[in-house]
Amino acid sequence: MNLLLLQDSDFLPDGTVQMTGRRAQHASEVLRAEPGETLRVGRLGGLVGIGEAEATGTKFAEAFLP
Repeated sequence: MNLLLLQDSDFLPDGTVQMTGRRAQHASEVLRAEPGETLRVGRLGGLVGIGEAEATGTKFAEAFLP
């Protein structure tokens, strides 16, 4: 199972994560993440948890649940 690596700069003040570029494209096209689906996520150098997809496309956001 894939693990999306999240960088500190991906985190927004409300606790969600916004990914753009290759990682967002990978989540959307390769993992076929759809809003409401859960994905394994990990903070680079930190915890691993579950994220819930909120949107897909060129921008991909998910709630990080430690």
